[in-house]
Amino acid sequence: MAKRTNLQKQYSPELIAALTEEYTEKPAIDISEPIIYNKVISNTIQVRSKVDAIYKTIGALSGRAYVFNGGGSVVDVNREDVDELLSRRKGKGCAGCSGSNVPQYAFELV
Repeated sequence: MAKRTNLQKQYSPELIAALTEEYTEKPAIDISEPIIYNKVISNTIQVRSKVDAIYKTIGALSGRAYVFNGGGSVVDVNREDVDELLSRRKGKGCAGCSGSNVPQYAFELV
């Protein structure tokens, strides 16, 4: 096998001109407003259900439907409806409190 002395390939001048023209003309980047990172995408808060059943409800203020699939399930709730959900209690009265007057709430913030 013979050794090559010239390893550089010879291209046509038209091709070299086209390639250099393509790489020299770069479009200017126009940034009109600053980039904001970690911007709030939506106005929702995560709420966890403490009810061990499928719980379906509609937010009184937003009208949005929420479905909690058993105890421990987490759902993104609209900020308008969070106070309403957090004020709901499990059952009527305090049947599962074993004599104490501590209310058993159905939902909690995550």
